[in-house]
Amino acid sequence: MAYLSVIITEYVDDSQPGWVRCIFLDADGKEWAIVEKGPIVYANTLTSETRYPQSGQVACQILTEHIDSNNRRVLTIDISFPFAMETEDGQTKFDVFADQVVED
Repeated sequence: MAYLSVIITEYVDDSQPGWVRCIFLDADGKEWAIVEKGPIVYANTLTSETRYPQSGQVACQILTEHIDSNNRRVLTIDISFPFAMETEDGQTKFDVFADQVVED
């Protein structure tokens, strides 16, 4: 399994089990936001009383890998697998730097 590192910026909804907003930058420096259930992106319980930001992880699938013009490894990832995640504007595939992704 692969995980994209994200920053959990805020608690957005108390609906069970609690929803949070996460952000990350793609390889072009564009910021993306995901609203997801807290337990999916963070190991401990998140509430409206939690101090933000927190570091989190979004499960993803690595589709391809290449080296960019600055000799950095870039991964094309898909966040729709395995948990059907998408950004607030419906995007699921991104180019990110390899050091933003952890594999286990």
